[in-house]
Amino acid sequence: MIVPFEYSVVRVPERKTAQLVVTPANDVILTVAKRTPPAIISEILRKKTPWVLGKLHKNSQVKGTGKKEFVNGEAFPYLGRNYRLKIGKAKAEPSVHLVSGRIEVALKGSKVSKRTVRSALQAWYVERAQEKIRDRLAVYEKRIAVTPSAVHIRNLKSRWGSCTARRQISYNWRIILAPISIVDYVIVHELCHLIHHDHSKDFWRAIERILPDYEERKEWLRVNGSLLAF
Repeated sequence: MIVPFEYSVVRVPERKTAQLVVTPANDVILTVAKRTPPAIISEILRKKTPWVLGKLHKNSQVKGTGKKEFVNGEAFPYLGRNYRLKIGKAKAEPSVHLVSGRIEVALKGSKVSKRTVRSALQAWYVERAQEKIRDRLAVYEKRIAVTPSAVHIRNLKSRWGSCTARRQISYNWRIILAPISIVDYVIVHELCHLIHHDHSKDFWRAIERILPDYEERKEWLRVNGSLLAF
């Protein structure tokens, strides 16, 4: 079962009951006994989905827009998982790498400003978005049997995607901050616009045929979209 949020399962040998926690950083952690079957875990998550979404929504209200300070130790999401930022000096060319639960940014010069860190990180995110979105597009183009005339990864200010009458699709690079299930939803949403150019019942049925749980994914994006800020 796919739930509309990322989560981690911690198995503790001596534990007898399950405990589900949503942290202020939007980490969803389910602690269970060591031998708890996957079916039981899925059932717990299914039953608690409304509660989890409610907690995530409250967190988003507290956090506001989710704007960043670009300082060491700050959490940055990538595909729904938070990574701590580590800023260092570049020995050669500036670089950004994902290493052991951290996003490591190496920059030249003695003075590292918020602007330079932000610029390096954004370039890295855009590159990752181009790779991941095109990979997932290849999967869903075959399943839906459609092909856009062009695909762009852009800095859209108020939309996650768009589809023009010329069959050109644009995706907001910031969607790469969200879990892969949400990335897939946005990809499928725009691909289905190649068949249905409005938000009619037929359009939503087309999405549902590909993603039966699309409503959960859509709700996740509505609740958490403001946190996918940069």
